[in-house]
Amino acid sequence: MPEASESEGMNAERVLTLAYEMLRTRNPHRDICFVDPEFEAPWPYDYPEGSREFQLAHIEIGRDCDYNGDRVGFMCYEYASVLRAGLHNWMVARGSHGGSYPGQQYVNDLIAVKLEKNADMLSDRELRVNLRELIGGNRYFSPPPFAFSMIIAMDDGSLNVPDSYIGRKLGLMIGHAINESLKTPVQQSRDLITLETVGTAVRIKPAVTRGAKYAECLVPVVVQGIESILR
Repeated sequence: MPEASESEGMNAERVLTLAYEMLRTRNPHRDICFVDPEFEAPWPYDYPEGSREFQLAHIEIGRDCDYNGDRVGFMCYEYASVLRAGLHNWMVARGSHGGSYPGQQYVNDLIAVKLEKNADMLSDRELRVNLRELIGGNRYFSPPPFAFSMIIAMDDGSLNVPDSYIGRKLGLMIGHAINESLKTPVQQSRDLITLETVGTAVRIKPAVTRGAKYAECLVPVVVQGIESILR
């Protein structure tokens, strides 16, 4: 897919990257990196133990099952930021698609989870364990896909707001701004198709010939909307 210049706008992935950076710049925060060679995390899938991928916090977002086995797609998080917003501590993180092809239409997301009041008193190691379980669950409980997502970047360059409590709140606040800042809408082919995996289902969709592009002014609007929710 041809890339447009920055003057023609930015895709959803770039919007979320800049929004996350701005959010961390504007608010007191503490970064927790999940890639720690001294920490052994249970990863039941295809990554070798001790590798970077083995340690990433992750949540399952798609699965394809057949006689060849399971292919699982994840939203993966290398690090998270513990933000102090108003009277509350929040974990905010930017994810990227990882694992196998299921769910690959979801490129990035921004998540937020409210933490206990004493979260800022925990050690980095304690926070690392707690945040990893908050994102992906444990052997007894696995959260549904995008349970904590506020906004998602799609592979066609567009922004999507998930049907989660925090996603719906953010959508009501910035949905109009997203539409107003759209400089180039998604363009699809009439002749070509692609397959995408949604949960355990596979569906056909037109191939994208040109991705969506947004004006740079959307970034602070996204950040302000997130800050309003966190406070």
